[in-house]
Amino acid sequence: MQNLSIAIQKVRKRQSSMIKFEVVAGIIQEGNKVLMCRSRGREHYYLPGGKINPSESLEEALIRECKEEITIDIIPSSIKLFARFEAEAYGFEEPRIVIMNCFSFDYLGEIQAAAEIDDIFWAGMEDLEKLAPAGKILMKKRFMLDEQAQF
Repeated sequence: MQNLSIAIQKVRKRQSSMIKFEVVAGIIQEGNKVLMCRSRGREHYYLPGGKINPSESLEEALIRECKEEITIDIIPSSIKLFARFEAEAYGFEEPRIVIMNCFSFDYLGEIQAAAEIDDIFWAGMEDLEKLAPAGKILMKKRFMLDEQAQF
């Protein structure tokens, strides 16, 4: 038991020294599927969204990123925080932690891949292997009510 405790402490120490950055992500759900995007040159899919510019609120960043990546117009009054959690960042050589701010919302327009997005995909629980780490966590939180979820 003591070895397990020491191992957990080492992992926590390593995580606390990692670079962290914050992003916004949109949750668009149809039945038991969630919209995921894949950028050019990437293997795995992730939620639409991205980094927050210094002068932006979380909601402003979400609106901008979803417009850029999937061409939709989010209705600002409908934005609701679904989850906030940390995950392993995808696509970096050095390990990093991403702080995910995941929102649900209503929108206008037709979803289309744009900007750096090569493909969009409606992912279900059977597709976890296709998703980046944060996408896997989100799917588990959304559909399995993960007891370890940190909302």
